[in-house]
Amino acid sequence: GGRQLTLVMSDVGSNGDKPDWTVLSDCRTHSTAYSEGRTPVAGQLAFPIRRLTYRFSNNQLLMKGGAAADQVLVDNVGAFDVSFGLASTATDLAASRYSSNPPDPALIRSVRLSLTLTDPSRRVSDQTFNVVAALRNRLP
Repeated sequence: GGRQLTLVMSDVGSNGDKPDWTVLSDCRTHSTAYSEGRTPVAGQLAFPIRRLTYRFSNNQLLMKGGAAADQVLVDNVGAFDVSFGLASTATDLAASRYSSNPPDPALIRSVRLSLTLTDPSRRVSDQTFNVVAALRNRLP
């Protein structure tokens, strides 16, 4: 078993692999999501959308995109934690506490990732790295 984080994001540029979905839009009145890739017609833009899954298992941080197999990103991982900054109410802008299992997605304001790296030979101390990302442009 292990912990997992799945992100759905728009890709920038056209250098990535085949997207999981493509949104075609005229950016004014009409948008449609399609499975896999799609080429826009005149007056449309294409937004490739990808789903990436990060998973912690057997002291490794793994990443999987689309139908590809898991790829090892980092070895010697002692811990990988995902927690969410939660507002007190749905109208509050700031996070007031963190939770690994938020009761209401409408309260989520940020995501905190924590990664602890270990030396199997114990020559150096464990090192923990943290990053927090605020969520913007949330969908209703």
